[in-house]
Amino acid sequence: MKKPLLILWAASVLLEACLPPAFRAHPTLAQRTATIKTVLVAPPKVEVFELGAGGVREKMDEWSDQGRKNIIAALEKSIANRASLRMRLLNEESLPQETKPELEQTSALFEAVDDAILRHTYGPEPERFGDKLTNFDYSLGAEVRGLKTEEAEALLFIRAVDHISSQGRIAQQVALVIVAAAMGIQVIPQGGATALSVALVDADTGAILWHKFLRSGGAHDLRDSGSATRLMDQVFADFPLR
Repeated sequence: MKKPLLILWAASVLLEACLPPAFRAHPTLAQRTATIKTVLVAPPKVEVFELGAGGVREKMDEWSDQGRKNIIAALEKSIANRASLRMRLLNEESLPQETKPELEQTSALFEAVDDAILRHTYGPEPERFGDKLTNFDYSLGAEVRGLKTEEAEALLFIRAVDHISSQGRIAQQVALVIVAAAMGIQVIPQGGATALSVALVDADTGAILWHKFLRSGGAHDLRDSGSATRLMDQVFADFPLR
């Protein structure tokens, strides 16, 4: 995880109340949504970390794989009632050999652009730029056309990070609360944070038409299918395609 993104997520704990609306929209979103019938979903990037007592985090591959499966299943449930919309998951294993490098490059580019969006449209001032909110204009470039393995008008990119407190950290937090209470000090335990970015991208131009970022301070666990579904339901409550 890149350091700027970590700093932003940490700062968002204090800034959630004063942040602008939860999603961002390209100026042409309204006219483009009328023409979007099929969306190809890039393989979601999901990373789940264990947060140790000293604040050190370790990526857990098994947890990450489970989180990814839960995100995909939750996505399918969230769009099940959208009768006029077709969504297809880009299966990495079945992609043509020449398309795989393009997917890797585009996914890496999405991470970089996503970092910029989070910093400059969701982040604290002076990181947040007002003109980026009123004229939300970010792109992954026209090269995204190479990912269209079938006819589609848009692509969907998903990026999620979850932090699960270890038993040692939980015990440490409980002890801290008890000691602080004995001294007459109120301490709020700091649990792991879950963060999710979703972007709807024009499949021909690469323009990011819609972007939403959600952060949950320990209220969700991507390893749990029900928790992942609730988080995805929150994200897609504002999704512009019905």
